[in-house]
Amino acid sequence: MWAFPHAMQGCQQNVKLQTVASPKIIQPQGPAVSSQGHRMPYILISTKKRLETGPTNVGDEDSDPAVMNYLGARKMTMLGNNFSEYHVDEPPRMVLNKLEQIGFRVLTMTGVGQTLVWCLHRDAE
Repeated sequence: MWAFPHAMQGCQQNVKLQTVASPKIIQPQGPAVSSQGHRMPYILISTKKRLETGPTNVGDEDSDPAVMNYLGARKMTMLGNNFSEYHVDEPPRMVLNKLEQIGFRVLTMTGVGQTLVWCLHRDAE
């Protein structure tokens, strides 16, 4: 990891480099697939920054149909794509609230270009 320049003098920069330890990576606990054959209980939701009031992308074509039904999501295939996605008209805040009610917890959130993405997890039942 690099440190930012500490001083600027005219067109010349004085740069100090500092090595920083890598962050600890936390490995998920337990098997990737439960003994009942259920998939890992993760879900990604996303929205465009300019569309903070919705719609919200809540899953892909392999998402849990019961969760998609609970969210009131509709499956759509955008012109030119060879895959489907689930969308709801609600803003991400409302989707996050609904997912919390059924046991999902936010693991992380990030911005990717003009898109906001949340990764959620639900403990095995």
